[in-house]
Amino acid sequence: MNKAAVLVLLFLLGIPSGSLISRMKAPDLDKRERNHRVRIREGVKTGELTRREARKLAARERRFGAHKRMAKADGKVTRAERRHLRRELRHNGRHIYRLKHNHRRRGA
Repeated sequence: MNKAAVLVLLFLLGIPSGSLISRMKAPDLDKRERNHRVRIREGVKTGELTRREARKLAARERRFGAHKRMAKADGKVTRAERRHLRRELRHNGRHIYRLKHNHRRRGA
C-alpha cells in the first residue's frame, strides 16, 4: 500500500495519523538520541561526568526533544528542520564527548 492509501485508511479508522507518520520520518534521529542518553548514563556510572555536567547534558537532550516534537507537530519534518535537528544532535554529541574527557571526575 502506498502512503496515501495508508493515510486514508487511518483517517477512516479514526487513528491519529500525524503522530504515526512523524515517527516514521526521523528514525536516524531517534537512534542517535538514544545513543546520547546511553553515553550520558555511562559517563555518570563511570564517574567521567560530574552531576552538574550530567544535569546540563540532560537539559540539552530535553531541549532537543522539544525541538524534535515541534518539527514533527505538523506531520512532516522538512529538509530544513531535519538539517537543524541533525546539527543540534551533532553539537550535543560533541558536547558529551568534551565533558566526558575534560579530566573532571565525580567524587566518591
